[in-house]
Amino acid sequence: MAEFTTGRPTRKEKDTTYGSSKGIRPRCELKECTNWIPRKRVAHHAKFCSKEHTRLAANRRNTAKKKAAKNAALEVQGFTSNERERQGDTYRDLMARPDLVELMNRGEVAPLYVANLLGYTTGAVTRAMQAVRTTVKLEELKGEWKRSWKVRAMLPDWKLKRLRELGPEGEGTEEFEKLLDELVRAYAIFSRYYFQLEGDRPIVMDFHLIWIRSIIVAFVTGGKQNIQSPPRHGKSEMLVRFCVWIIDMFPNIRIMWVAANADVAKLMLGSVKDHLTHNEKLISDSLPPGETFKPKREDSKPWSSKEVKVRQQSHVGQKSSSMIALGRTTKILSRDVDLLIVDDLEDFDSTREPSQREYSRNKFAEIGTRKEERTGWVNIGSRQHPDDIYSKLMALGGVEGREGEAFDHPLAWRTIVNSAHDDNCQLDPEVITGHDENGCVLFPQVRSYRWLMEKKMEMEALGIPGAYEMRYLNKPIPTTGVVFNMKTIREECLDRDRGTGLGEGDEQLPLGRLVAGLDPSARGVQAAFCWHYRDNKMSMVNLEAQKAGGFAGAHRIMEEWHHAYGLTDWFYEDNAQQVEFFNDPRTRDLARNLGLSIRPYTTSGRNKQDPELGISSMAPWYHSGRISLPYGTAEARSKVNMLLRQLELWTTDGVSNKKALTDIKMASWFPFPTIVKWGNKDRSINLKIDPGSAYPGYGTDTQAPWGYTAYPGG
Repeated sequence: MAEFTTGRPTRKEKDTTYGSSKGIRPRCELKECTNWIPRKRVAHHAKFCSKEHTRLAANRRNTAKKKAAKNAALEVQGFTSNERERQGDTYRDLMARPDLVELMNRGEVAPLYVANLLGYTTGAVTRAMQAVRTTVKLEELKGEWKRSWKVRAMLPDWKLKRLRELGPEGEGTEEFEKLLDELVRAYAIFSRYYFQLEGDRPIVMDFHLIWIRSIIVAFVTGGKQNIQSPPRHGKSEMLVRFCVWIIDMFPNIRIMWVAANADVAKLMLGSVKDHLTHNEKLISDSLPPGETFKPKREDSKPWSSKEVKVRQQSHVGQKSSSMIALGRTTKILSRDVDLLIVDDLEDFDSTREPSQREYSRNKFAEIGTRKEERTGWVNIGSRQHPDDIYSKLMALGGVEGREGEAFDHPLAWRTIVNSAHDDNCQLDPEVITGHDENGCVLFPQVRSYRWLMEKKMEMEALGIPGAYEMRYLNKPIPTTGVVFNMKTIREECLDRDRGTGLGEGDEQLPLGRLVAGLDPSARGVQAAFCWHYRDNKMSMVNLEAQKAGGFAGAHRIMEEWHHAYGLTDWFYEDNAQQVEFFNDPRTRDLARNLGLSIRPYTTSGRNKQDPELGISSMAPWYHSGRISLPYGTAEARSKVNMLLRQLELWTTDGVSNKKALTDIKMASWFPFPTIVKWGNKDRSINLKIDPGSAYPGYGTDTQAPWGYTAYPGG
């Protein structure tokens, strides 16, 4: 009898390809499919005959991969892949009858007897007994299990608990600081041991550890930490690893992560959830055999894309999860938290209009209602606007002069500001090479100086001035009322052949007048600025800025510049804080011994913004190139960059950031009205104009008809 056939080859019989005049077409690689792959799909190198079969094959691969990972985890714990099966009703009934299990283990009763007794099939009882034996074996192993010394060193939970016991009152003590250092070191090792980023161990920089230290302090003391980070510098990945680390150590913790939108928040929670679920090395080292971070479906609320609750949490029935992720528009109510993380709450779209910025501030205040006395609050992100949330938090920055120290100000937000590139870099900013090795780039392994300059050029080409400085340097530049054009000043004023001082040889400044300004301060930054004037052109000679120099520091600068440059003419700011400077006996003795002319200059909000002789009146001198700034040495570049940073923050309404330093700019301005008078006299002499000819009866020694204004040098 002939064998019946369909005429089509079976899977075993068929070839993978066949020839034709139009080329070779392969068959579909799905096991049960015998179709040829259409020519249109062959052109795209498809392996399956249709999209449905492509998806089916992908699902099978994912299922096999998950099963293989599960079996691998069981084998690490000493079990075969079948020993954890069949934990259904039969299994639960057997676990409820330990007497029957004991009799079956001793061979005194047969599976058939137990099956008849419980009402199941013999096969079901046999398979369920495998799972029962596995459970018993796991319980024995759990009783003997403990974390290795290496894992305990990376997860020192008792140190974290001890810091919580010490609290804010213990901050600054030797024990507190020692435990804190050990926890930061443990995190660094944990982060590199259990995690991979694009196939390599993650890079943990010193500034990352400074962030981690500040976050731990906020958590154990109930403090508030503001971290301003450049974008794409590893803050989100660092926070993900930190959340996994602290959940593993402190399972009862309740973390709330708030981001600019729900999608970003879910992405961050998904990363944490992925490590808690699939990081087999972490799970096997941290948990007893057979345990997972994810609870069984019947034991707890299932994990979702918005929140997770680990199985090790001991607070049964607690309404708050181990970690919850929310967007800025989500209602934040009835949530108790131990650690509150706000990650990039604002972006470009949410800061464009005043109403949007007001909404962000109201939302931030709503988030703050979740903070209790011992809740740590961390706000981390990049600057997006001069009037963003960060500018408001910096106004609550604690006590002046106590940066980095412990203080009990109830509204204090401790602030860490990182720039992608150090403004104090002494290398030429237009030369690309050398910066990564110089130590002035924050994250050179990932965000090199070349990459940063590409971003800067892109933003300038797109017509977004100040965007690079604001986002990558965390130094917001005012968007309206800008007085000093930095691009023009860099093109017109920088002398790349001259250093500080009067110069030597061909670069020596010509014979001219020297005058200096002094902004004395007993506690803050004290600044001094020396100008050289000749032929209607000003040249910076030198500047000094030191912290809390006091009167002694001012006297030192005066004496040094007198001996170095022959400088005798000084103007200093005379207001309520410096009123005693000129009356100090040491100041009078120094002036008498060196022949110095030290004159006060009273400042106010009105004369600072005077369009003719105020700070803004210096802008035309800068923009026309009548001011020369030395930029030929590392020292000169560092000092000039400090001056330019203060100039770019000045607007027609005054300084845009009330917390920004203005001392160098002020010291350079005090002598300026006098220099302007010198220039007017020089022009009068050159043009041979009689000052009194336009107003008969008025000479150079009489008062002009429009009245007299007392400016320095008048």
